[in-house]
Amino acid sequence: MDTITFDEGLIKHVGQCGWGQLRIVLLASLFQVANALAFVVPVFLFKDPLASRSWECVEGAGPAQTACSSAWQSGDAAAFCSLEPTAWRWSNQGKHARDNDRLNS
Repeated sequence: MDTITFDEGLIKHVGQCGWGQLRIVLLASLFQVANALAFVVPVFLFKDPLASRSWECVEGAGPAQTACSSAWQSGDAAAFCSLEPTAWRWSNQGKHARDNDRLNS
């Protein structure tokens, strides 16, 4: 009994992949570019972590806490970017926090 591999069976019954098949695959893939952009673009355009206050200052004392509080009140991007990484953290606010509260109750 002679066994053939998947690739050999594909070539035997369908044929090798030529320029025609490659052109169809590329054309079908181009239609997905619009879908990909429709999902990716809003993520980067409409969610502003500074404006939505999805971060909070870490409790502490000293100049880092003062700078963090000042950046929180002003909402200034330059002030936020100059903060020490240990002075702030992402907070669980918004929709996800409401969902977690609903699930845990």
